[in-house]
Amino acid sequence: MFRKILCVLLAVALANVTSAGLGWSDSRTDKQARTAEGIKVDVAKLGLGDKARVTFRLRNKSKLQGYISQKGEDSFSITDSKSGHTSIVAYRDVAEVNHKGLSKGEKITVIGVIVGIFMVVSILVGVHLDDN
Repeated sequence: MFRKILCVLLAVALANVTSAGLGWSDSRTDKQARTAEGIKVDVAKLGLGDKARVTFRLRNKSKLQGYISQKGEDSFSITDSKSGHTSIVAYRDVAEVNHKGLSKGEKITVIGVIVGIFMVVSILVGVHLDDN
């Protein structure tokens, strides 16, 4: 029984690994558009105001740090906490978003993964004990 479960888990893992590389022929503009959409989603998750502290690394290698003060369709505003200076940044100009802490959804996901791993290990140990 243990071998059957292990075989199924390995088959699922192999299917996930092989399907991950199917999008190799994407053009650079497609990748940038997907990155900009990803940045837009990240910014939307963070919220507004002083609790939405974040650091952005832009495509021109500069960094902006502060909190998100306004969001728009194509851009957002980031306000420096120390100086109060506000900069408007287009989503397409952002290379990376770093924010401190986990969002509520990320915390729920982490807890769910931990509980899932615990359940799988418990089932496998139980099945192994039943085989003996």
